[in-house]
Amino acid sequence: MAVIYDGPSMLDGEPVIAVVTGITNPSSNPKTGSMAQTWILRRDRHPTEATQDGSDASICGNCLHRGGSCYVTVGLGPASVWRTWRDGRYRYEEPAAVAHRLARKRRHVRLGAYGDPAAVPAHVWQELVAPEGVGWTGYTHQWRHCEPAIKGLCMASVDTPAERAEARANGWRTFRVRLPDEPVEAGETSCPASDEMGHRTQCQFCLKCKGTGGRKDIAIIAHGSAGKPDVFAELRRQQEEAA
Repeated sequence: MAVIYDGPSMLDGEPVIAVVTGITNPSSNPKTGSMAQTWILRRDRHPTEATQDGSDASICGNCLHRGGSCYVTVGLGPASVWRTWRDGRYRYEEPAAVAHRLARKRRHVRLGAYGDPAAVPAHVWQELVAPEGVGWTGYTHQWRHCEPAIKGLCMASVDTPAERAEARANGWRTFRVRLPDEPVEAGETSCPASDEMGHRTQCQFCLKCKGTGGRKDIAIIAHGSAGKPDVFAELRRQQEEAA
């Protein structure tokens, strides 16, 4: 476990940290498998407080799912990581040093188990995934205004077919959250680690969700704890009415 970034958010300049967990002891996440996990958090706020006062914009930007449909239960994983960091149990380590540890463990890494990778300078992630054999996955909702280098690391996280078309027109591969009655579009494939695909594999074996590598875009039905898919449907309705 290590802090690989402690500095201003690339989204609004407020203080954030990026923490890597699961370097030595593998994650038990059933979808991702044993991938190391990265957490982007407000340095000065408990994650739950940040979601309540809106300061989570420093780590999540304008993500639609901040409205309540985020699949992450903020009071669990993010809160636990933040408390452990606050208690002084995570120390700063150069991203390149962490990368070599991942390579020795043959461990892949998930950029943004919580928080948007675009909140952290792209060079941090580039160093983290530089060693041969370290694969990764990553998504950003900030694809319209992030550092250009993020495009080589993350897929554009989109919530509508129109957003997908816009992102693709700007050179991004996309990961689209869809409603159950929305079809998979041409050029997309369903996430093979998803509920709807019967969890055919895990992210650690698939590794298709990264940057511009790969031929197809990915789609997944809105998911998360009870009620969150319904919240997403309502947010989509409100978004469409406001358009």
